[in-house]
Amino acid sequence: MGERLSVYAGEPLTRLLAFAGASNRSGRLNETADRYLAIVEDELRRMRFSRAEWCAICEAMSSITIDGVTDRLAWGMAWANVADSPGISAKWEIDQEDLARRLRGMSVAAKAAVAEVVARFWERADLAAEAALSQAGVVCDRGL
Repeated sequence: MGERLSVYAGEPLTRLLAFAGASNRSGRLNETADRYLAIVEDELRRMRFSRAEWCAICEAMSSITIDGVTDRLAWGMAWANVADSPGISAKWEIDQEDLARRLRGMSVAAKAAVAEVVARFWERADLAAEAALSQAGVVCDRGL
């Protein structure tokens, strides 16, 4: 069910709410969040990453602050973080160049979905990787 929250409306929310009118801000935010979650779920269903590749992505993005301000630049450059992560290929037994290439070629929606997984994963860093990925909405295409 719903919960009453107090939320700071940064620039993205302010832009979004400009189309809502004063009387239905909550409705506009809920509609937009519902669409965003549907887009993320749809993109994740189509992604073909192994568990090891997801772990490599999350590790490569672990030092990136996804805070809504630098967010678009950070998640748009996930491929570069993967490409520039020393030792990640050997640690996770992945083809680092191929993974970076696939990330770079993704649509904006797919890159946003990857960023969402990374954020969810690190929110659940207290769990084992498999459980954190599962709770982040990831279904792995291939095993380790």
